[in-house]
Amino acid sequence: MRQNNGKITHYLAIQEDISEKKQAEIELGIAAIAFESQESILVTNVNGIILRVTPSFTKITGYSAEDVVGLTPKILSSGRQDKAFYTAMWETILEAGSWQGEIWNRHKNGTIFPEWLTISARKDEEDKTTHYVAISTDISKFKAAEEKINNLAYYDPLTQLPNRRKFADRLEHGIAMCRRENTQQAVLMLDLDHFKAVNDNFGHLAGDELLQQVSHRISSRLRDTDMVARLGGG
Repeated sequence: MRQNNGKITHYLAIQEDISEKKQAEIELGIAAIAFESQESILVTNVNGIILRVTPSFTKITGYSAEDVVGLTPKILSSGRQDKAFYTAMWETILEAGSWQGEIWNRHKNGTIFPEWLTISARKDEEDKTTHYVAISTDISKFKAAEEKINNLAYYDPLTQLPNRRKFADRLEHGIAMCRRENTQQAVLMLDLDHFKAVNDNFGHLAGDELLQQVSHRISSRLRDTDMVARLGGG
C-alpha cells in the first residue's frame, strides 16, 4: 500500500484455497483419458437417457454421439435377452450398485455382437444416484475362439458331425432322461462297406468327399431332435 507520495506503508496479501479446483482439474483429466480408452463408455442420467458416449462406443457399435444422445440404450437391444433378464439386471444394480456380465447388442448395421458389460451407479454426497456409467468391451474374437475350441473338441473336422465325445455326452444324458421319464431311445450303428477300396482306388480326397456326402444325406433325413455322429476319424 502506498501513500500519495508513492512511499510504501504496508503490504497486503490475498490468498485463495484452490484445492477443490485442482482436484476438479485432476478428475477432468482422468475423465478425458477414460473417454479416449479402448473400452466403450456410455453415460446416462437416472432416467436412462444417454448423455455422453466415447469414441470407442462409436467404433464398437457404429452409432455416433449425435445418433444416441437423448435416447436410451434400448437402441442397442438385440432381442436375445428377454424382459426377465433386464429385470434381474436392474434389480442387482439398484441393490448392489453395479452389475456385470455378457450381453448381446445390435450394431448400427444390424449385426449382433457379444459384449462384456459393466454398469455402475454414480452417487452424490447424499448417496443419491445421479447417473449410470456403462463400460463395455467387444468380445466377438473371444467368442469366435471359444466356438472354434468347442468345435474342435466336440465335432469331427471333416464332416462337422458330432464326434465320439459329443455322442457319449448326448447318449448319457438321453439314458438319464429315459430312466427319469420311463421312455426309450434308439441307437443305430452304421458302417460303410468297402470304404477302404474307395481310398485305395480313387484316393483319400474321394474318400473324404464320400464321407461328407453320406453325412449330409443321413443328417437331412433326421429330425431336429435326432443326432448323427461320426465315431471314427477323430
